[in-house]
Amino acid sequence: MSVTELAHDQGAAVVPILGRPPQVNLLPPEVRSARGLRVLQRWLAIALVAVLALCAAMYGYAALQRSDAQDELAREQQRTADLQVQIAKYAELPQVESALNRAWTAREMGMATDVLWAERIGAIAALLPNDMKIEGFVVDQPSVIDPEVASGNALRFAPTGAISLTLRSTVLPDTATLMETLETMPGFVSPWFSTAEVAEEDGAVFYRVTLSVFVTQDAYSNRYLRPDGAGTTEGSDG
Repeated sequence: MSVTELAHDQGAAVVPILGRPPQVNLLPPEVRSARGLRVLQRWLAIALVAVLALCAAMYGYAALQRSDAQDELAREQQRTADLQVQIAKYAELPQVESALNRAWTAREMGMATDVLWAERIGAIAALLPNDMKIEGFVVDQPSVIDPEVASGNALRFAPTGAISLTLRSTVLPDTATLMETLETMPGFVSPWFSTAEVAEEDGAVFYRVTLSVFVTQDAYSNRYLRPDGAGTTEGSDG
């Protein structure tokens, strides 16, 4: 009986080796299976260790990411707290701005009808003839809470006040020319003649004439508007 036949009879494995005669493994199948199982167990153990190592690495990475996120959250919370401290320093600013706006509004409303009468009367005096001067004037101008002065003529421009001038002249005045002169001035409309008389003072005879003219919004100084308001103009006090 050959070696190969003997191995087959005993259940042994014949392992042919190139250049060598066949070799026979006479170990029982149970031993070979046990050895194969141990090899498999060893590889399974290695795989389990690798999986555990990978899980540990992933857990460490996740913990690191969580730590970074917590640090970032802490920084943002501290930044928010710092901003709140800064905001608290300016907590009164909205109240101050509101009070300032109310003051500006009250000033605008209270001085909405302001007219620089010194400049207006001076401009009128500059346009009068050399032999005529202003003896007196009376302003009839409502406040912001009073009704406007009625013009008595629905076709006239709605006035906001009126001024009555008493003029003194050494010669007979040309009232028509005076009324035309007044109407050319901005803020004055619809002048009218009131009275004329001959008077005497210290032996000197002169003429006294009374003229009136309506005042419009064009005469307003607008000097009390807030700096960013439309139509603001600069003006001197007085």
